[in-house]
Amino acid sequence: LSLISAEKNQTYFPVLYFKLKGTCTQSSCTHQYHFVNESKTWTESYCREHHTDLISIRNETENFKLQSLFSYYYYFWIGLYRTRSWSDQSNSSFSNWRTGQPDNAGNSEYCTAVSFSDSGSWTDENCNTASPFICYSGE
Repeated sequence: LSLISAEKNQTYFPVLYFKLKGTCTQSSCTHQYHFVNESKTWTESYCREHHTDLISIRNETENFKLQSLFSYYYYFWIGLYRTRSWSDQSNSSFSNWRTGQPDNAGNSEYCTAVSFSDSGSWTDENCNTASPFICYSGE
């Protein structure tokens, strides 16, 4: 995992640029991941306006590497919706649901959050809950 840089963008959201494999410079990374430490709902999460989308976690290695960076945070929004559709339309067979999840409590939990302080496990949450999030940009 390579930390590329940390900065505040034009709208004053704290942003980290990093990549999950290999090394690159900020301008040469084909994918850049942006941690935004601002609590917003799943649909407000800023990603679509400024990047591509909420992050898709495609395998255990990515989940573990993200956990090693963000283990001190309780929840983050990720791009999984209704337990099967990534917001960037990609497919993945990987999942890391917490025991008993997804449970769609109250028939109102359609969005997915990851808890890196809880072994990187995933939980379904009400989409109107405000949490920090990770976006990505790239090809």
